[in-house]
Amino acid sequence: MKNILIIGCGPGLGLSLAKTFGMNGNHISLISRNINKLNGYKEYLKKNNIPVIVQNADVENLEDLKNALNKIREKISHFDVVIYNAASLRLKDVLEDTPEQMLKDYKINTLHALEVVKYLYTELKANKGTVLLTGGGFALHPNPRFGSLSMGKAALRNLSHQLYKKLRRDKIFVGTVTITDFINKESDKYSPDKIAEQFYTLYLNKDQNEIIY
Repeated sequence: MKNILIIGCGPGLGLSLAKTFGMNGNHISLISRNINKLNGYKEYLKKNNIPVIVQNADVENLEDLKNALNKIREKISHFDVVIYNAASLRLKDVLEDTPEQMLKDYKINTLHALEVVKYLYTELKANKGTVLLTGGGFALHPNPRFGSLSMGKAALRNLSHQLYKKLRRDKIFVGTVTITDFINKESDKYSPDKIAEQFYTLYLNKDQNEIIY
């Protein structure tokens, strides 16, 4: 049984990731902001016989995020797989946004993914761990109506490629799934469950550092 950490869990992709990895015999830890919603996800996963720990944190606040990681580590020994699925999903024109808000977005969308890897580096190295990042099609085709998010996903994709090159010498695999359309539960291709399968395939095969889906 591997310990899977998912940072950023909602009722869509985050929950599908937890279900997909959990139903393949893994222990799941979830971090997100709303503890009531997390407890709901916990009950759902437990009904599917998936062992799970939940801990709330504001991903924008790095110390809050680290504290959440520490609280989970009091209950489990380490993390084998880290999935960074957090994002600031704001519809805001790039020319109308403020630097203050865009900096907040950058922390959530990109910077704190890096900080989590740095914080957990020792145990990821010791366990030949895996880091998976949720990418977006805005990294390839930016949309000025989603200006900050487009910039963040481009930076996250860049970070993924950097970390892949940097950490493979430590036997840490880093990959990203770049989702090229909006997630939709009714879609045959872009439903959360279908996308979660791509993450699991990437985790199993580790034969490329990016799936463009």
